[in-house]
Amino acid sequence: MNTDDSLPTDSDLEDSSFQPQHSRTTFFKKKLLLLLLLFVGIGAVVAGYSWYQNQQPTAIDETVFQDAQGVIATVGEEQIFQSDLEQIIPLLPASENTQEQGLEVLVNHSIILQAAQEEGVIGIPSELFNKPYKNQSARFEFVDQVRQTIESNFSVIQGSVVSIYFLNESPGIIGYEAGREFAQQKINAIHQQVTNGEITMQQAGQMIAADAELERVDSAFRSNAYFEFSAGPDEGIVIDPDLDPAIRALDPGEVSSVLVGKGMDLSDWSPTSDVQVEVVDAMFMFAQVDKKETNLEYNSFDEWLEAKRMAYQVSYE
Repeated sequence: MNTDDSLPTDSDLEDSSFQPQHSRTTFFKKKLLLLLLLFVGIGAVVAGYSWYQNQQPTAIDETVFQDAQGVIATVGEEQIFQSDLEQIIPLLPASENTQEQGLEVLVNHSIILQAAQEEGVIGIPSELFNKPYKNQSARFEFVDQVRQTIESNFSVIQGSVVSIYFLNESPGIIGYEAGREFAQQKINAIHQQVTNGEITMQQAGQMIAADAELERVDSAFRSNAYFEFSAGPDEGIVIDPDLDPAIRALDPGEVSSVLVGKGMDLSDWSPTSDVQVEVVDAMFMFAQVDKKETNLEYNSFDEWLEAKRMAYQVSYE
């Protein structure tokens, strides 16, 4: 190796130990940078794969989830969970939103659904049955639909009513007695046409609604002229409940006589007065029954539910 201060010879350059200091430093920096980039790349791949895995849907272990929720009751084939109770309470009226009332509602709903499915009335959607994460609001609405379906299978009477009022809280502009006489003449003539088979009940109602003269006895004569009814055994048919038995006694297709219904005379009444409200004759009406069905086993939904409660075992945790 050259020992003086002259430039390096060819042999010096061939000597591997003879390298400029700045060249060795640059080499190590590049090597370190490459290693750093390699580690960063590996880390990015691992993180990306982990993120991808987290985005994929995972199967729910329902057994673990149910245990975590806590079973508070078992009704027949269905378990009731703490999460059900927490959801149902806000859906109840303020006077009934207690844990006791909420649990009673949950038990009744379970019995209704299971019994209705067993009778072939409905099929229970899987997402609304025996799961802790079911939507209680949707289930509440479904149970109400089931109740209506079941009620429609009980004793039902269907038909229509035609009426003319001569006192609708107060007499018409021609007075009570004159209004009564006028209304009776009108309805007797229309009733005769119906019983003779000349017009239908619906046509009779249309005739009354089109008779402007009836404004003299009832300002709401058009809306009171005609309505159709469908009533269970415990439901009222007309505004005067004393007339219901006469209507229920009719056979399908039969038209009643002209009936007189009662109403309240509020002519002289006010919230601050001491005037006694009178119940007086207020309207003429007649009815026709179109259909009568009777389920001899149950007369009401409550009676049906009470019977079904006896058929399902309920246990509380």
